[in-house]
Amino acid sequence: MNYDHFDVNVGGIIFSYPFNQNYYDKFYIAKLDSVGNGKWVRRFGNMYFQGYLGFFGPGDLIVKENRVYFAAAGWNDYQNVFMFDGGPSYYGSILGRETIFIAYDTSGNFQFRTLVPGVSSISQLITDSNNSVVGVGGDEYSLKVVSYNSMGNFNWKATSDADNLCTTVGSGIATDTHGKLYVVGGTNCIQLYMGNDTLYPPANQSTMFFSSLDSIDANWAVGTNELATATAKLIVYPNPASDMLQIQMPVGNHKSQKIEIQNTTGHVVYSTLCKTEKLQLSIENFPNGIYFITYKNNWQSTTKKLLIQH
Repeated sequence: MNYDHFDVNVGGIIFSYPFNQNYYDKFYIAKLDSVGNGKWVRRFGNMYFQGYLGFFGPGDLIVKENRVYFAAAGWNDYQNVFMFDGGPSYYGSILGRETIFIAYDTSGNFQFRTLVPGVSSISQLITDSNNSVVGVGGDEYSLKVVSYNSMGNFNWKATSDADNLCTTVGSGIATDTHGKLYVVGGTNCIQLYMGNDTLYPPANQSTMFFSSLDSIDANWAVGTNELATATAKLIVYPNPASDMLQIQMPVGNHKSQKIEIQNTTGHVVYSTLCKTEKLQLSIENFPNGIYFITYKNNWQSTTKKLLIQH
């Protein structure tokens, strides 16, 4: 909820937004019992900078076991500064629109807040069988599907693509008992690429679409020499790996193809443009842990999970 005055009563809990905390957009998250009595309230919002334009607003909220997750998006033409009861403020980019992912436990204790890079807004959140949180949203031009674990660490991101300047948005997401993800959205693109599929909407109009994605967050078997899917045709081996890694890319897609490797915090630890079908990479200096290898070209993007054990 957003309140511009300073004394608020939620289920019998009275709280305020002090002037000296510079809250510009004022929101709260609250827990109520079955008859509407307040159990706890936590405030959040963004900082006000005199003379500068900006906004901040919450998106979807879900509860899984003992965690309350929600996403919020903000923009400021000076700098984003997001504030949370019980947790540290987030100082974001200058002249930027950003989305953050926040969690409290069901007793009202702050757990984490983390930036969702490259995503302007998240319209819906769900949880999967591994207790990871998956959200669908987008930026000004493309649909984004992102996954974070229950500690706020980045898992993976999938992005739509197109040949022309156009807009695609994601509005809903669901999962089935087999771990497959389903996304619904809208586009005005004349060609839309989602994974290995291409959509050709009617020209000069907006079109709703429905797409399914394999669960990148499933319990993948490691210990085999190869890990591949017939759809993406991206092969990464061995897995686990210790010193040398082999990456085989789809045949015939050698233009504008890129390989990125991210760690579990979402940092890109390796990136290269490839003009051949195979890439051999020394990983001797990579710390032990889980990594995510993303292959991209002009019309598809796919991610593989890798375990490095020296």
